[in-house]
Amino acid sequence: MSARTFVRCQEQMFVNYRVGMPELVRIEPRYLRSAIEFAVFIAGEAQKPKLSMAFPTELKGYISKQRIPTSSLGRLRRAIEADEPFRR
Repeated sequence: MSARTFVRCQEQMFVNYRVGMPELVRIEPRYLRSAIEFAVFIAGEAQKPKLSMAFPTELKGYISKQRIPTSSLGRLRRAIEADEPFRR
């Protein structure tokens, strides 16, 4: 009896797993809280006189807040995703 490894089977399983994945996976905004808070921080920095960077106006109301309410995360995410120059 020869020793068997299942490396090929695992590779095949991995390939099948990736093929079956949808292209875009919906992620709830609460899991993106740190990224959204970082975007709000960058918008706050963009308001400084030395920097002249445009940012979504929806972020302006949250610049001075310590924590973004969970109910606002979805709206802010959509605003950030819609503003291509800001994301660069």
